[in-house]
Amino acid sequence: MGRSETGSPHAPRGYRDPFCPGQKAGHLLAWYQAGREVVPLYLALHVAFFVGTCYSLLYTLADFSGRAASWAVLAHSWEHWDSLYYEHIAIQGYSQIEHSAFFPLYPLLIRLTRPIIPSPYLAGTVIAHLAWFVLLMVFYRLVQEDFIFASLPGLARRSVLYLSLFPTGFFFGAVYTESLFLCLALLSFYAMRKKHWWWAGLFGFAASLTRSAGILLLLPFCYEYLQHSRFRPRSLRLDGLSAGLFVLGPGLYAFYCYHKFGDWLAFSHVQARVWTRLPQLPWFATLRAFQAIQTGPGLLSFQGLRNIFDLSCNLFVLGALLLGLVGPWRFSRRHTSYLLFGIALFLFIQLLPVVGDFPLQSFPRYLLMDFPAFIILANIGQSRAFHLHYLLISGCLLFLLLTQFVTGHWIT
Repeated sequence: MGRSETGSPHAPRGYRDPFCPGQKAGHLLAWYQAGREVVPLYLALHVAFFVGTCYSLLYTLADFSGRAASWAVLAHSWEHWDSLYYEHIAIQGYSQIEHSAFFPLYPLLIRLTRPIIPSPYLAGTVIAHLAWFVLLMVFYRLVQEDFIFASLPGLARRSVLYLSLFPTGFFFGAVYTESLFLCLALLSFYAMRKKHWWWAGLFGFAASLTRSAGILLLLPFCYEYLQHSRFRPRSLRLDGLSAGLFVLGPGLYAFYCYHKFGDWLAFSHVQARVWTRLPQLPWFATLRAFQAIQTGPGLLSFQGLRNIFDLSCNLFVLGALLLGLVGPWRFSRRHTSYLLFGIALFLFIQLLPVVGDFPLQSFPRYLLMDFPAFIILANIGQSRAFHLHYLLISGCLLFLLLTQFVTGHWIT
């Protein structure tokens, strides 16, 4: 991914850049092959998560107990925290202003599928799992096509693997927006790289109706579009208006909030009032996490361990993004839009920490959406030592958090 790799201007003779308009790179065969690559991983994750969910019930049963958990408990063991909000909104709409913190596309999709799948929990699960599969396939295809100059065998495969085994990766299968948002964001990004501006805008519009972070896709879009027009104002065309779609989603939702609650920014204000997420400088949350670890009951206390985990994930992704700027794993100039989105999303997450003893609360889940970091990690993963360390440590933490989540512990 350095200058000698993907950024090299010297393409092999006869090579046709799949990201140049007018060239047919997205053949059905290529997508079929991408599907074949991700299906084994997708199925293996489901089997592993199912086994982990079943055996997590041991934490709810006393040793040598003759009692057995019901199948209903197992079936609803993933129904916690934000899941309940999305289900409520899907059924009753935004009945309380506190619910405005949750953007509308995901509950709307759940509501639209209710004639087919009456249970909002099951409908939300199906949508999340479908989006999960699509995002893995699009992510694989994006890396495979866009890093074709790099002499990095298995880069696309490692990228989807590292993303899937990140400690909070199980949220892709929960009734949360992570899988839907990342699916739409990747589709938008893929369309940008293909110079399909209206499709990029439409997917960006949907992403920004799923999470507020979707508006950040406007940055790589503008860069890609201006670069395509060689930064000449006279070269701008009508399809440049598709940039407005990225802000249209939050704009429509803000209008709805004003109509419903009399507050254009209700979704932001309730974050501060209910979840104590207040705007802060980007480094505030990290420094506050260090302080919370030092002033807590001890490193092995709940406060200590949770903050250490949140802080480690935060610094790990930050380190990956920095390595995308400098060093042997840096992105080439051709992939500047990746860094624009990755860094912008990371900073956006840092701006709204929780005021209290757990300032980085939910950050490891939010960082799942920072897909450029996982491409950089996959590049580093050429090292067998790093590859094994990542798989074993991250996989161990993934299943630890999964068992805690399904048994109702505070994993948000």
